Amino acid sequence: MSGNRDRNRGQERAQAASNTTVPPPSNGTSLRDGLMIIFTFFIALAGVIYTCYAIKQWRVMSGQLAASIMAQRAFVSFQGFETLSFHNPSGKLVKVSFFPQWKNNGITPTVGAKSWVNSYRGDIPANFDYPDYDESGKQVERMGSNAFYPSQAVQNSTPRDIDAQTIADIKNGRQRLYFYGWATYRDIFSRPDDGQPGHITMFCFEATKPREEGERIYMFLSACPKHNCTDDQCKSELGKPWSD
Repeated sequence: MSGNRDRNRGQERAQAASNTTVPPPSNGTSLRDGLMIIFTFFIALAGVIYTCYAIKQWRVMSGQLAASIMAQRAFVSFQGFETLSFHNPSGKLVKVSFFPQWKNNGITPTVGAKSWVNSYRGDIPANFDYPDYDESGKQVERMGSNAFYPSQAVQNSTPRDIDAQTIADIKNGRQRLYFYGWATYRDIFSRPDDGQPGHITMFCFEATKPREEGERIYMFLSACPKHNCTDDQCKSELGKPWSD
C-alpha cells in the first residue's frame, strides 16, 4: 500500500509540474525593449540626416571650388593685330607685317601654350576646314609655336607678311584677305594626365578698308560667320574635341 501511495504522490507532483506556466515578462522589461527600439530608430535617422547634410555641403564646396577656378584660370583671347610697314628707299610701300596679339584675361598664367595664325586670299569656300600653312604657303599639320601668356599680358605671335600689291587690291575692292588662327593652352589647375581637356581659342576675320597713317597701315577687321569660338564651342568647328 505504501508503494502505491508513493507512486501516486510522484504522479501528482509530475502532473503539477507540467501544469506550471512561465510568467510573462514584467512591465519593466517590455518598457526597456521599446525604449531601445526607439533609441535605435533615432540614431539611424540622425545618421541619414547627417549623411544628407554632408552630401549637400560637399556639393556646395565643389561648386565654390569650380567657381573659384573659373574666376582665376587663364583665359586667352585674340585682340587684333599690330602692324609694321616696310618701305623702299624711295618711300614706296613694300609689305606690311601683321603681328597677331593675344591676351590672357585670367589672373593666372598659361601652361604649355601654342598658337598659329594664317592668311588667306580670296573667298573662303563653304567647306573650308581652316588648314594651317607655314611661311612659304605649304600646308602643315596643326603644330603651333610655343608661347607663354602671363596674367593680363598682351603678347605678339609670329607675324604674317602681306605684300603692297595685295593691300592695294583690297583697297580697290579687287581682293579679299582673311586672317584666321588658334591658340591652345592649359591652366595651372589642370595637368596633362588628369583627363581634363585643354583650352582653345579660335578666330577668323576679314581685313578690309586699309588706310595709311604715317608709316603704319591700319585695316578694319570683320568677324567671319564661323571659326570664332572658345573651348567646347570649337568642337563643332573641328568635328572633334581639341584637347592638346
